[in-house]
Amino acid sequence: MSSPMPDASEGDRPAPQPQLLDSPQNRGALFQNLPSPLSGRVGLILVAAALLGAAVWSSGIFPQNPPENLVGAQQASLSHHNSTGIVPVAKDDWEQAIGRLMASDADKAKVRSGLHNGTLRLGTITVSDFDAEDGDWVAITGAGVRQDIRLFKKPLTVTIPYLPGGTVSVLGLVDGGGGNITVSIHVGAAGLPLRAIKPGEAVQIPTP
Repeated sequence: MSSPMPDASEGDRPAPQPQLLDSPQNRGALFQNLPSPLSGRVGLILVAAALLGAAVWSSGIFPQNPPENLVGAQQASLSHHNSTGIVPVAKDDWEQAIGRLMASDADKAKVRSGLHNGTLRLGTITVSDFDAEDGDWVAITGAGVRQDIRLFKKPLTVTIPYLPGGTVSVLGLVDGGGGNITVSIHVGAAGLPLRAIKPGEAVQIPTP
């Protein structure tokens, strides 16, 4: 009668083989078992960002009135809205628009001639006072035609001639008493504040 074979000792047992991460089966199993880092964190991040934004705005860190050096931000805003704030006037509406120019008959004749020979363009620009309605005045000048405008909270649309590729100047004339002349240029329904200016200072608006 043969005696039973003794159990193999621990040293005689084959060593466990390492799992190969390069195996497609193992890769799938590995990643299926990993918890998704996005599952619980995205919601927390969004909630935290919303609360932080509300706290910053309510604390007054962002000024209610644009700072003096906003000209760069103003130009970026106009670029973001894909508009200069100047709306071209269609050829069929030229005569009616020229009639609304606050200019002399001689200037109107020059504008009419420039339009017909192609050296000038005609557009409209809408402006308002974005702060207190305190009697601010500006001069809007394009293609050598200057129009003096009093600013109100209610937007005012002004016809303006301009040179293709040139600029339209908004020059501060009168500070009605608030410390600065505060002008918004309207793009569609949005009023985009220019930097606050003093009498004698000007902001250049790019033309389409």
